[in-house]
Amino acid sequence: MKKADVVIGGRYIAKVSDKLVTVRITNPSIYKGWDAVNENTGRAVRIKSAQRLRQGAGGVFVIRSDDRYLTEEPSWSTDRSEARRFASREDAREAFRCLSGGELTVDKAKLEELAK
Repeated sequence: MKKADVVIGGRYIAKVSDKLVTVRITNPSIYKGWDAVNENTGRAVRIKSAQRLRQGAGGVFVIRSDDRYLTEEPSWSTDRSEARRFASREDAREAFRCLSGGELTVDKAKLEELAK
């Protein structure tokens, strides 16, 4: 996995103590990498590099419509790398409701709050 693919709040399969477990990234580490929580045990884990993460385990959602992706403005883009990622399905649905409900001038702070 690449560093650019890691999303705060996302769930990933990671190798911890020679076992593959599901971890949830909580925030970036002040030293390097990310702080995470092992979802099996509830213990804190430090992920030093993206190489330790194997693949996504769900929990990161992207709003897509007709091959367009929601970006940060909020606006639409055809480039998936610019897509806005949400930590839960409910957050993504709420952001989509704000956009489709006629509120095209969604507050950027609200989108930041929904993405956490």
